[in-house]
Amino acid sequence: MLKNFQESDRSGLLLAVLVVTGIIGNHLLPINVGGINLFFFRLLLILFSPFVFRNFRLLNFRYNSANFWFIHFCFFWVIYGMVSLLFIKDFMEGFKAWMALVWGVVIFIMFCQLMLMTGKKMPYYFCIGLLLANLICIPVALWELTTLNHLKGYYITNLPDYALDRKIAIAFLENPNGYAYFMVLSQPFLYYLYTIARSRFLKFIVLMA
Repeated sequence: MLKNFQESDRSGLLLAVLVVTGIIGNHLLPINVGGINLFFFRLLLILFSPFVFRNFRLLNFRYNSANFWFIHFCFFWVIYGMVSLLFIKDFMEGFKAWMALVWGVVIFIMFCQLMLMTGKKMPYYFCIGLLLANLICIPVALWELTTLNHLKGYYITNLPDYALDRKIAIAFLENPNGYAYFMVLSQPFLYYLYTIARSRFLKFIVLMA
């Protein structure tokens, strides 16, 4: 029982770290390898995949369940995309698109597996990840609003010159709408974390976010 308890906590901490690094995205340790964009979040997925998939519980269900067909539908799209590479003119662009699909499937399956491994503690650790992500984004947003500087990204690079003087907050979410959606959608989870938190310090931190 102690072993399971420790595993659930380790899985929960990894889940929280992945939530934070996933929000930061390619702003943290970006590496380009053969046209494939790797950054800290994706490197973590690769590094911890043996720990997550050593007991692949997602496939422990009957063939007539919805989970079975959904997971295999994801695999079908990966294989279909790989075969499609044989019939396109620009192989490298097609390969990049295929890798984006592969990463999406891997991220989805890995998060589902981690949630199963974390068990009943999953909501708590997921909310902790969102809380930390919010706390990291806030100083970046304040820096943007006070200095009118921003992190490098597609949105800022293609912003017209007349709009560069506007006070907008993007943080790590590529555009203002993305950051606004993130803040709004995080609120129900942060409220839930506030209601279950026993520590007054943690409640205070949630209010600050």
